[in-house]
Amino acid sequence: MLKPADPPHAKKGEEPEIGDLLGRLIDDAEAYARAELKVARAVAEAKVEALKRPSLLLAASLFFAQSALTVLAVALAIALAPFTGPLAAGVIGFLIFGGIAAVLVRIGWTRVREIL
Repeated sequence: MLKPADPPHAKKGEEPEIGDLLGRLIDDAEAYARAELKVARAVAEAKVEALKRPSLLLAASLFFAQSALTVLAVALAIALAPFTGPLAAGVIGFLIFGGIAAVLVRIGWTRVREIL
């Protein structure tokens, strides 16, 4: 950081006055605080940007989890009526959508942990 020039009334070889030194100290402290705030803001913005894709994966996994529960519920309703084999088809659908949801949750959560 560039230091301001000595005040015009200070002559070469003379020490600057306490007021001038305190003024410089306050200016430097303000500049440091502003720089720290910029760094903190940049870090926060980078984390928010990095969390976008994992958040979408987690949202998609919730959709597939909902689908899996719906398939299972419908399959149970169908299976209970005639006591035939639609339950097996419902379980297979549940396993497929539940597996997709589990994979998406695992990928999304792993990326969130990497970022945080």
